[in-house]
Amino acid sequence: MRWGIAAAGWLLLTASVLLTSLRGQGPSWLDGLFLAVLLALVAICVTGTVATVRHPRPTPTTEDHA
Repeated sequence: MRWGIAAAGWLLLTASVLLTSLRGQGPSWLDGLFLAVLLALVAICVTGTVATVRHPRPTPTTEDHA
C-alpha cells in the first residue's frame, strides 16, 4: 500500500504547486514542466496501487520460514 501513500503525497504536492502558481502572476513554463512531472509521478503511483491491489504478491508459506 506504499504506492497509495506515494500517490497521495505527489497529488498534494501537485495541488500545492498549482495553487501557489495561480496565486502569483500565473503559471510559467517552468511551473508547467514541474506540474507535468508531478502528474506523471502521480500516474505511476496510481498505476502501481491498482496493480498491487489486482495482483498482490503471494505470501510465503509456513514451510518457507523454517
